Amino acid sequence: MPGIGFYVDDINARFWKQSSVFLSVAVLLFALSAVLVFRMRSSILSQLGGEPQEAAYCMKMIANGNLGVTIPLQEGDDSSLMASLKLMQMKLNNLTTSIHDSAGALKEQVGRFEALSQSYVQEPTDASLGELQNVIKRLGKTVEILQKSIARLKL
Repeated sequence: MPGIGFYVDDINARFWKQSSVFLSVAVLLFALSAVLVFRMRSSILSQLGGEPQEAAYCMKMIANGNLGVTIPLQEGDDSSLMASLKLMQMKLNNLTTSIHDSAGALKEQVGRFEALSQSYVQEPTDASLGELQNVIKRLGKTVEILQKSIARLKL
């Protein structure tokens, strides 16, 4: 019966040739994966406008009522999540300032109304009645401003 033989040198040569091909393909795939991961990370960070932990921290601070938190933005950033968060912060600041100012004016006008109404009860005159009517009109306008400010919240 004739025997079939293989030379060990031929097998080793073939093994190392195939190993180098597989190793080259693996290195190429690893490099391609690394490039894709880096590009995906850059894309995600540009959409966020910063590190995710930083965005989460700023959102948590604003949610807890701290509208004075500093939100870092990159130069020319006007479309990222952080830029939107900064815009929301500015609008909430404006809204709360408006409500605070209106509430202060309302408190002041209510105090004036109380004083004028007591004065009118003690000595009813046409002049004090006119002043009461003016204070009531101002109260109504302040309430309207307050209602508009609150309506902007779109609850």
